[in-house]
Amino acid sequence: SQGLGCTFEWKDSNGAEANTAMHPDEWNEKVKTGFQMLPTRLQGRVVGHDGTLGGVHKGQGIPGTCDFDMTIRPLSGWGDDEQDSDDNRNKNKKHKQKSTAGWLASFAVFEPHWQVTMADGRATGFATWNGKQYNFEDVPLYAEKNWGGAFPSKWYWAQCNAFEGYCNPDGSTRLSVTAGGG
Repeated sequence: SQGLGCTFEWKDSNGAEANTAMHPDEWNEKVKTGFQMLPTRLQGRVVGHDGTLGGVHKGQGIPGTCDFDMTIRPLSGWGDDEQDSDDNRNKNKKHKQKSTAGWLASFAVFEPHWQVTMADGRATGFATWNGKQYNFEDVPLYAEKNWGGAFPSKWYWAQCNAFEGYCNPDGSTRLSVTAGGG
């Protein structure tokens, strides 16, 4: 199964050999802390703090545990859309994700590399912070990945896929805008 994630700590050593995506129930059984993103599911359990005292190191915020589990319904990647309004004749057309930076992404000089994996999607599930559960249904979701060996000293990033009152000429309300650079 295709997936992305990281296990920070196993519940016992029996899961330590796993290096591929796991069924969500198996993940819950074996992983003490970490996260896993599957094509239509995101789940995780992290221990840390909320950063209220100004930093990312131990003692710089209120300690806590966050658990989350949500199903994901992707709607658009970068440069594709499930509802291509110009080509509604071909309902079975397979849309392909495009590289965020196009062919330039292959050059190291353009680090950090940046890939918008989901420009628009919907999520249903929950997040629990220190025992208080927050449930949500069909909320807007965005996902991206950044990687590389360098990061610019200045960077900007803006993203929105929920515009109140926005309506396309065809009556749909979907719009996703993403911009970034350094």
